Amino acid sequence: MTSNHRTSPAATASTSTDQTEQIAQLAQSSTLEQMDNVASTPGALGIPVVGPRPVALVGHDVAYTDPTGTTVTGTCTCVAFGGNTPQLTVSGVDGIDATALTAVF
Repeated sequence: MTSNHRTSPAATASTSTDQTEQIAQLAQSSTLEQMDNVASTPGALGIPVVGPRPVALVGHDVAYTDPTGTTVTGTCTCVAFGGNTPQLTVSGVDGIDATALTAVF
């Protein structure tokens, strides 16, 4: 006994469209997640470096990794905007990239 079951072209097109929509939704979700990741610091703390949030660091003790790889601690006294990421002043040292922060106390 042979089965002569055939899928109609309309059903195939509908399934194809559903799969295409699912793939598009997955891609959109992934893109939004990546955009959210880009909006936050690539550093260890994940402190957002866009908008006014880094200003909240002023007056707090922080730790950061300097260019030699040494962990330095001090009090954040200033946040300057103007480049790709805010630049902090920590215990009198200017130009500390916000992405170098490793802790806020």
